[in-house]
Amino acid sequence: MKQLLEIFESKDYADNDDKTRLEIVDIMGELQKHGSPPEEIMGPLPPGLSMGADGMPNMPDNCVIS
Repeated sequence: MKQLLEIFESKDYADNDDKTRLEIVDIMGELQKHGSPPEEIMGPLPPGLSMGADGMPNMPDNCVIS
């Protein structure tokens, strides 16, 4: 998390920087290997939403994210 904060808080941060984007993706992938963040960080999930074994939210069948 500290690495991500350092990237996003950097004065040189830019959304369109491909190198930074890849660095963020790599760090996020590493975080996913450790499972879901604790509730103290995430806060409570909305009613009816739970996390799956893969660390991703269990979404209703009719839910579309676009």
